[in-house]
Amino acid sequence: MAQKKEDELLYDPQEGVAGGGSKADGSAASGTGQSAAGKSSGGGTQIKYGDNFTYQSAPDYVSKYQDQIDKLTESLLNRDKFTYDPETDPLYQQYADTYTRNGQRAMQDALGQVSARTGGLASSYAASAAQQTYDNYMTELADKIPELRQLAYSMYMDDYNTQRGNLELLNALEQGDFGKYQSLLNQYNADRNFQYGVYADDRQWDYAAERDKIADERYDREWEYNVGRDQLADERYDQEWNYALERDQIADDRYNTEWNYNLERDKLADQRYDREWNYNVQRDNIADRQYYAQQANASSQSKRTAAQEEIDAILAMGGMPSDSLLSAAGYSQDYIAALKDYYGSGNEAPPQSYSDYVNRTGDNGIYTEQQFLSARSSGRTWYSSYQEYLDAMYQQYLDQ
Repeated sequence: MAQKKEDELLYDPQEGVAGGGSKADGSAASGTGQSAAGKSSGGGTQIKYGDNFTYQSAPDYVSKYQDQIDKLTESLLNRDKFTYDPETDPLYQQYADTYTRNGQRAMQDALGQVSARTGGLASSYAASAAQQTYDNYMTELADKIPELRQLAYSMYMDDYNTQRGNLELLNALEQGDFGKYQSLLNQYNADRNFQYGVYADDRQWDYAAERDKIADERYDREWEYNVGRDQLADERYDQEWNYALERDQIADDRYNTEWNYNLERDKLADQRYDREWNYNVQRDNIADRQYYAQQANASSQSKRTAAQEEIDAILAMGGMPSDSLLSAAGYSQDYIAALKDYYGSGNEAPPQSYSDYVNRTGDNGIYTEQQFLSARSSGRTWYSSYQEYLDAMYQQYLDQ
């Protein structure tokens, strides 16, 4: 049975190719054969697909232009770059011989003419004039080199274009032959698929009849089985119904118990809420009193700060603040005496605020006024005012 299934997979009519054929057959039937023009062969060998279906093998494809195309392509791709050497150019050598011969003849003529005018005596001027005549011919020969180089390049490109034209012609012939082969192969695949369809229809009819017989037998067995299962299902339903009635009674009893319990819990929750409400009202009253006390303390601190600034200004000018102003500032007598000594010594006025201190010293590690008030209320500093604290910090900075 396993071998039969493997044989059935050897041919896939949807693909239109012989899966068990040769590599050449598979590539040709799938339309991906060798890209060359040539001749077709084959069609005489019978190939077996599956158990009983056989058909002749697909035509082969052999290129008759591919070798020429490959050689010509390699020749174009590996072609040497154009170079020109006049010493190896036969045409240049012809020009060189002619110009050299004519130059030598002209040089002799020039030498004879100059010598005749001087009474037959040789002179350096005659030699120079003769050499100049020869050099002129050599210059004309050198001027011919660019012209000869361009001529050689044109011949090089003509040969290149001729080879490219030959390659394009060979490719066109190749594509023509391969197109004919493709048409032949397509017709082969169409004929084979048609024959396989006829074979498959006949086999499918016999297979379907056998499957119908098996299906009828299965249906009878399943019907009898389902009748027995339905009887069991009815018995289970009755059992589950009676069990559900018992569970519903238990659920009703539990609901009543939970309902009474929740009523009691709600009563306790209401009592707790009343106690918490009264407690929060008391806490709010305490918070209100603390807030108003802090506001009053802040107002008093603001007045003390203003008085301290006024005292510092008076002392800086050499005056003496009044007792009422000293009392409002909260300064002790000892601190007032220290301020008088400080200002009397000619020192500059101490900083009047946190920003003034930072601008003068560059040190931002001291308390701000708000931090000072918090530290003073918690007993973390002994200074009586923020100005006194600033003066002390500034004095420490100066003593460093």
